[in-house]
Amino acid sequence: MKAIVYRGAHLLRLLERPTVDVRNLFRHHRLSLLVPGVRAVFRSLGWLDEFAAPGLSCFKDFEALIRGIEEVDPESYNFRYPVDTKAQGALPHHTLINVVTFGKHMDPILELLAGAVDGLQQEYDDLAEAKYEIESVIKSISDECAGRDF
Repeated sequence: MKAIVYRGAHLLRLLERPTVDVRNLFRHHRLSLLVPGVRAVFRSLGWLDEFAAPGLSCFKDFEALIRGIEEVDPESYNFRYPVDTKAQGALPHHTLINVVTFGKHMDPILELLAGAVDGLQQEYDDLAEAKYEIESVIKSISDECAGRDF
């Protein structure tokens, strides 16, 4: 999700559209804080209505999924650091998560998000190349016209 916000912000800037703020992007791990940026990028590019994957029929379903994940792991630390500095478990004792089922549910969603990252990069590369070509043509015409009386 961070990659979508980051790459999306750069693409939107190149498109000269309102962009999303990335200054604090890497200062937190809370997924819900990334959702507005992802939504803004997708909306600006016209991708929001196409957001769907098995188990998700729209972006609101994705937001509900993120809220569900944050019920278990609000700051995205519990599975990276299962105990705190005082050796206390991050999750309540006997918390069970079926990793296989979770993975099967998440795989198509992660593929959708990875595809968005790839799509953003491709859009950026294509637009940057087109802008470069246009600027080169304009400069060439300008150089040819320099010094001529019209």
